[in-house]
Amino acid sequence: MLKHKIFTVAALTAALMTASAAHARSTYVSPWQSLYPDSLSYDNADCMLCHTTADGKSGLNPYGADMDSVLPGSPSTTEITDALLAIEGDDSDSDPTGSSNLVEIDADTQPGWAEGDDPSGVIGLLDPGTPVADISVSPLSVDFGAVTVGTSGADSVAISNVGSADLTVDSLNLSGSSEFSLPGAPDTPFTVAASTSVNVSVEYAPLNDGLDNGTLEIASDSPGEELISVALSGTGVPVVVNECVPVIDPASLEFGSVELGNTSSLTTTVTNNGTLNCAVAAAVSGSVEFTLASSTSFTVVPGDSVDVDVDYTPADVGDDAGNLELTFPDRTIDVPLSGSGIEAPVGVIDLDIKSFRVTKKIALVRVKPIVIKLTVENGGVTEGSAPATLTGVQNGEVVHTQTLDVTDAVGNGSTRYTLDPFTPDAVGEILWTMVINDGDPDDDVATATTTVNP
Repeated sequence: MLKHKIFTVAALTAALMTASAAHARSTYVSPWQSLYPDSLSYDNADCMLCHTTADGKSGLNPYGADMDSVLPGSPSTTEITDALLAIEGDDSDSDPTGSSNLVEIDADTQPGWAEGDDPSGVIGLLDPGTPVADISVSPLSVDFGAVTVGTSGADSVAISNVGSADLTVDSLNLSGSSEFSLPGAPDTPFTVAASTSVNVSVEYAPLNDGLDNGTLEIASDSPGEELISVALSGTGVPVVVNECVPVIDPASLEFGSVELGNTSSLTTTVTNNGTLNCAVAAAVSGSVEFTLASSTSFTVVPGDSVDVDVDYTPADVGDDAGNLELTFPDRTIDVPLSGSGIEAPVGVIDLDIKSFRVTKKIALVRVKPIVIKLTVENGGVTEGSAPATLTGVQNGEVVHTQTLDVTDAVGNGSTRYTLDPFTPDAVGEILWTMVINDGDPDDDVATATTTVNP
């Protein structure tokens, strides 16, 4: 239930300083006045707020007894205030209407007095049994979440009357985004009987992508709560179209500096984020030093990926440029290619990892092995071999290892190796590490990952 009894220490202090001489003699009356400054219940009543006589010497009335039950011994002003707030929802005097203490206080009726009581000197009091409407709205905010453009989401707001008299709802007004509406809402004004509720349907029908906000304002005759606002929000999301939606990663291949006569290999991956198959034709244009090293045509099913390999073999010193052209049914996507040919340095055996590729994504339900490929290049001047070690780690455990001798002839470009295939039996990312131990001081280590999906 919404309640509006908010106060501060400063306000309470001010009330204590300005209280009448009669009220100041009670540490209980002043906090009560600060909480309910608009109520006439305390006027000339003094101790009879909680006691049966004005001098406070004849025991506690029902309201005082209720508050006393939640008070500590020798309470502070703050503890008195907390106790007053704690019993607002009680019906201390059990009046015939079943009204809470707060309802009676708001109606200028002290809840400690039984029906028909007429404490001496009290003026302007209403009958304790006078019915009062009391509105409660739930929820106070409605978030429709993500809703596809062109469709709608629905929810409802409950307007309840927790008082003892009929509640009149004067109006239901929407403001903010026009995407919110009240289909089938009752005509205003309408009545909500005591202890009943009326549900108001709210609909969100986004016209465009993005966040929408609005407010439902409910005006009624509930004392102190004549206008209540309900925050509305929702996000329009685009319609999913049945089509091939390719994503290329990386969007360019930069080979860097490659020694003359050697070959460097790089891979880009085509992923289909759509709902239809992607039929793809691949070709390389530009400098003849770039060549396609994988299939010229393939199909990518929704949610899957396919690797496209490109080799760069510089024939002379200088920069080279080209494009990997990936043609789909409705478009062509160019992947820029670049590299630079350099003279081979003079040295000893130097077996380097030019490329290390593994299947990037695989599903257990398809049960096919992971393909692992290594390309080695000898950047030295002496031919020879060196051991290469492959390690695969998944979920913190080594799941696959292989050691082989690799070699490459000086000036021969590069030598490719296809390692033993590996078929996973668990879900989780596999981190592959390839190391060549050729005794050369440079770092011959490469890593790659395979994502294993269910």
